[in-house]
Amino acid sequence: MLNKVHLIGNVLKDPEVHSYSDGSFFLKFPLITMDNIVLKSKERKVLTEVHTIKMLNASHFLKSNICKGKIVYVEGKIKTEKDPVNNTPEVIIMAYNTRILGEKKEGRMW
Repeated sequence: MLNKVHLIGNVLKDPEVHSYSDGSFFLKFPLITMDNIVLKSKERKVLTEVHTIKMLNASHFLKSNICKGKIVYVEGKIKTEKDPVNNTPEVIIMAYNTRILGEKKEGRMW
């Protein structure tokens, strides 16, 4: 079986940093992706998705440099966790490879 995800998108807000007692930490942030489609009526439509990204063992570089508006590449896998607030299932992307690609340009995603 294969469970692999590749995303390129914009960081929607600054990451939450969660620390463990051993000094390690993880980052959690929303990533927005857009998909341009053309309907049968020739009308163009933009589909927007918001993905929750969770990065275990994130480097200090990523911790310091991932922020709202950055364009990032995320490679990871889909995982379902319980939302601690609502106690409901939440689909997240467990990132194991992340790269900063640049800054969001005004009015454009890329």
